[in-house]
Amino acid sequence: MTNPDSDLFDLEIGDIAYGGDGVGHLPDGMAVFVPFTAIGDLARIRLTERKKSFARAELVELLKAGPGRTTPKCPYYGTCGGCQYQHLDPNTELQVKTKQLLAALQRIGHLEELPPVEPVVASDEVYGYRNKVVLHPTRDAEDNPAYGYHTLDGGSIIPVATCPIANPHLQSAIDALQAQDVRPVPLTLRRAENNRVFRYYGKGAKHAPWLRESILGHRINVPLTAFTQVNDFVADAMVRWLQQQAKAAPSKVLIDLYCGVGIFALTIGNKAQRVIGIERDRESVKAARFNASQWDFKKAILKGGPVESVLPSLLDEMKNPDKTLVIIDPPRGGCEKSVIDALADWRPSRIFYVSCNPTSLSRDLKRLLDRTGYTISKLALFDMFPQTAHFESAVVLERK
Repeated sequence: MTNPDSDLFDLEIGDIAYGGDGVGHLPDGMAVFVPFTAIGDLARIRLTERKKSFARAELVELLKAGPGRTTPKCPYYGTCGGCQYQHLDPNTELQVKTKQLLAALQRIGHLEELPPVEPVVASDEVYGYRNKVVLHPTRDAEDNPAYGYHTLDGGSIIPVATCPIANPHLQSAIDALQAQDVRPVPLTLRRAENNRVFRYYGKGAKHAPWLRESILGHRINVPLTAFTQVNDFVADAMVRWLQQQAKAAPSKVLIDLYCGVGIFALTIGNKAQRVIGIERDRESVKAARFNASQWDFKKAILKGGPVESVLPSLLDEMKNPDKTLVIIDPPRGGCEKSVIDALADWRPSRIFYVSCNPTSLSRDLKRLLDRTGYTISKLALFDMFPQTAHFESAVVLERK
């Protein structure tokens, strides 16, 4: 019979891996990953899984707290899978994320010569910042229909009555949910500029309404089901930073890949002679064209279709990559290899790569830099998602 105490260890946490797990080492030197621990913690842990080169464990008892610890605000923290860093104070969280960004670029991208990360753009609010939440159908303790979030292991849904990172107007909408509101599909709640809360079930209707949002004080229209950043303050700060980088070396042509509703094209392309955006989602393309008309932005050309299909033929038509800025803001999985190959062959003078995933960012940068003569001149981190393991980053690539 196995002695359960044989899987108990006391160890000090020396790092936090991307994804949120603290990292310590067993007596034999094997790395062990422990959720909800902080650097400097002395933790009693129980092994839950042992692989050839690493192990996973759960926190049994916190023997001594590290210097960056704080008290989580959410009653579901540790069970709900939405947040990973509520036990870290804000400054520690930013330090951890900065270190993780650099580690990914070095380990996956093999990028050793990196500029320092510019002063991190923190969120003005570390709770109550999200303008969108997605709830999933489940049943509560009395077996009544309810909505909730995925658990930490992703294996089930826990009903929730509160979400501290949700905007207060979204929280009010959660409070007002009744059993009859629950359908066997996810429910998305989204706050618009005027604090009105909209909802849709599943993927939404084909002809969903457009919401009025703002970016840097300018009106922009976004289809209800289309992508937009969940943190208004940090989104503004990120666009402002990109504007500054573009202004430092003005370009005649701007190509905005995965352009969504046209935010980068409209806010950064005002000095360019030609602006081209490419987006797969049809409703987003319609909104981008409408936004361009509302902004009286006649030089914008918005092309619908997958970037990997549209970009190569577009670049074949464009003869001169000099004075061309390409902005990339792909989904979490990063760019398709054909997109990177097309850019590597064409070699625009500058590339801005915006990413919510340092892993795919590092992979794509390696592919690009292995083939071309670019240098990374700027590196920035934007804490778009406080309390979670996610963050936004931006890289400026200059052609040598």
